[in-house]
This record gives sequence, structure tokens and C-alpha cells, in this order.
Amino acid sequence: MISGMLKLSATISKELLLLTRDKSGLLVLFLMPAVLVLVVSLVQENILKMTGETGIRILFVDKDQNALSQAIEKQLAASGFAEIVRTLNGTELSEERAKASVADGDFQFCVVIPAGMTDAVEARARQLVTASFSQDKSSEKEISVPDLIVYFDPMTHGNFRSAVLNALHRVVAGMGMNVRARAFSELFPKQLSKLLEEMMGPEFTEGLDLEKEFPSVGSDWGSEPLLKIAEKQAAHGGLGKMPTSVQQNVPAWAIFGMFFIVVPMGGSLISERSHGTLTRLRTLPVSYLTVLSGKIIAYVLVCLTQFGI
Repeated sequence: MISGMLKLSATISKELLLLTRDKSGLLVLFLMPAVLVLVVSLVQENILKMTGETGIRILFVDKDQNALSQAIEKQLAASGFAEIVRTLNGTELSEERAKASVADGDFQFCVVIPAGMTDAVEARARQLVTASFSQDKSSEKEISVPDLIVYFDPMTHGNFRSAVLNALHRVVAGMGMNVRARAFSELFPKQLSKLLEEMMGPEFTEGLDLEKEFPSVGSDWGSEPLLKIAEKQAAHGGLGKMPTSVQQNVPAWAIFGMFFIVVPMGGSLISERSHGTLTRLRTLPVSYLTVLSGKIIAYVLVCLTQFGI
């Protein structure tokens, strides 16, 4: 029994010694799988970013510096689908610099809030509310509102781009509803007081301050959803955090890398045949099963080491 174990350990040592002398085989075993994991992970990470499977960073350039732009930034940050970036290397972003960063592929999106947008939106909302109470629809020139600009990386996936635009549209629509509601709450008491005065006379409205009696609409009136959507994973046993590209690729490519063991193993067999090592082993009182078991155990140890590293 002891003699058999010594023969087996000697065979294992012989295989490991042959492997340590095969420099190219060691590179194939340990370096090539690492390179494969690195390259495939980088490719998959780029694809995940293009399709929105990973967290994204959005450049945010605020030229308005007013309530509406701050509300849009707050809503985007609260949505959780993106991280808002306002500075690069400690300096405030400009539209030209942000556009260049997106064009260079450093970022996928850039949102630019134009100057004077808050004042223009509020003025336009008041104009629309006033026009709804007036019978003359064409007496006043329409107030123009500057567009909110979004710069996209041309390589961004179309579906992902649509998802981001839809999220921005929802935020802007909610902000627009708030502005219109505030404008309506401000102008409706005045219009109602004017209408009552015309219909029932100034004596009826004397001492009646409808502007104080009429409830005002807060800034968050339209931001709180009445119906919420609960997103859940349809997976057996539940699903935790989404694995990263490296976590997805390391197990598979590590197992695939074990197949490279045939390269040093084939080199070892050719070396034994060319140097007559196998012939000399057969002349010794060592069974072929012991020699074969030693090879298997040695290369299993190498595979375990390879997977562990």
C-alpha cells in the first residue's frame, strides 16, 4: 500500500515537473483564460451600457438656474435610472464641453436646460390659462418657449435612447402640469371675481377677496403619482442584484480555460515518447493504472489551481 502511494506520488511529481518546464503550456493555461475573460467582459460591459442594463451617467448643463430646471434635475435623480453629473474635473460644465464629452464616447447623454426656460414656461402657462377664459383667441402673440436639448452618443442603442427620452418626457409633462395648475390657481379667482362683478354688480363682490379664499396649488401637486407600478422579477426563489459582466464571464471562461490543459498534456505525451520515458517506465514494476492515475491527478490539481486563480 505504501509502495503504491509512493509510486503514485512520484508519478504526480513527474507530471508537475514536466509541466513547469513547459513555459508556453503554462502561459496557455493561466494567461490565455485571463485575457479571454478581460476581453469578453469589456465587450459585454460596453454592450450593457449601450442597452441600459447598467447604471448610466448623464451630463446635466443648467443654463437656467431656476426653479423648473432644479425640479427637472431632482426628478431625474429621484427616478434612479441615471446618475446626474454637473461637473467634470471639479469645474462646472458648459454646453460645448458636455457635447464634446458625449461625442468622444465618455458619456452617453447630455441634458441642456436653456437660459430663461422657467420664466418662459410660466409666462406661456399664464397665457394659456388666460386664453382659456377669454373669447378672443388670436389677440395676443404666442410666447415661445426654448427647447430642452438632449445630446446622444451615436452608438447608443435605439431602444435605450427611446427609454431615456420617454423618461424625460414624463418628467417634463409632470413639471408642465404643475406650472399650469399654479397658473390656474392664481388666475381663476381673479377671473371668477371679474365674472361675478359683471353678472351681479360690484356691490356683491365688495369685501370679497377670492384670491385669499381660493386654495393655492403647491409645487409638488402633480409630482406625486396616484398609481404606482411595482416591478418584480419572475424568477424561482427570487433574484438578487444583477451580476456584473465580470461576474457573468469568469465562471464560464474559467471552465472553458480548463480545456487548454490538452496543450501541455499533449506536449508531455510527445516528450515522453520522444525521450523514451514511457518505455523506461514500462520496464519498471509500475502498473499502467498508476501512471495513468498520476497523470489524471496531476492535471486535476492544475485545473483546480487554474480555476482558483
